[in-house]
Amino acid sequence: MPIPESDGALPIVTAGHPALRATADPVPDPTDPAIARLGRILAHSLWEVGGIGLAAPQIGISLRVVLFSVPARRLTGVRDDVEQAPMVLVNPLITPIGTETEEDWEGCLSLPGLTGRVFAAPPDPLSGRNPGGGDGRSNGGGLPCACGAA
Repeated sequence: MPIPESDGALPIVTAGHPALRATADPVPDPTDPAIARLGRILAHSLWEVGGIGLAAPQIGISLRVVLFSVPARRLTGVRDDVEQAPMVLVNPLITPIGTETEEDWEGCLSLPGLTGRVFAAPPDPLSGRNPGGGDGRSNGGGLPCACGAA
């Protein structure tokens, strides 16, 4: 599915959708205005359902773009779990520094009603490019890292 011209919310696709079964394509140019628009579409789609993280394939767009935020009400208490303002990352990466991991239960908007164990390296931030082409980095490990890993 191409990126729509409108910033409006798109429905969350669920298990079995082709965009969730394929490897998402890397974004060749994070500064393309369509990628900034995709970030706004992700935000509108996420806020509509009350989630904390959403990837482009979850709205049927097979690109490596993710939006996440961690409000204070969702902090888990694990080390390095801090509030995170809404952030869009293009071609996100998690680069483990060590072998230590932490795990917790997390849900997925594309698997309604189900939860699973998510493993994340606690001190390792999630990184990528932002739609303006600059470096983007989460505040730390914990829930932001789990959002990007899920």
